[in-house]
Amino acid sequence: MLTAKERFLTLLRDKHSDRATFRRAAIRITEILVFEAMQHLDWKKIEIDTPLETTPGVAPSRPTALIPILRSGLAMLPQFEAAFPDSKIGFLGFQRDEETFIPRLYYDRLPRISKETEVMLLDPMLATGGGCLPPAVPQTTP
Repeated sequence: MLTAKERFLTLLRDKHSDRATFRRAAIRITEILVFEAMQHLDWKKIEIDTPLETTPGVAPSRPTALIPILRSGLAMLPQFEAAFPDSKIGFLGFQRDEETFIPRLYYDRLPRISKETEVMLLDPMLATGGGCLPPAVPQTTP
């Protein structure tokens, strides 16, 4: 059975897709990734006020942080921020050493976060995560 993810990946990969088609497919794929990320979080019940009444809703049980990897991860930020509007936002930039192929951290603007924070790294090129493992990103304590 064909899935939406497969269809949008097809449009992204097709060298004949024009810019608008590519961009729309990238947005849809990111929305699917947002949904998948939501499945892995713990949620709590909250009360919200609508214009007519108070009604139940849900929110992440723990604080969230969105960390796009520059520059490609920036394209994913609007969809994640729409789903997690209270998230702290930070940025990481990496450049691969052409001789060793080891990623080098060149930009680090991370928010202060606690150990309880759910951190979501946003990068459409992230495969193994090797670029984000030490020694590329030093661990710091808030």
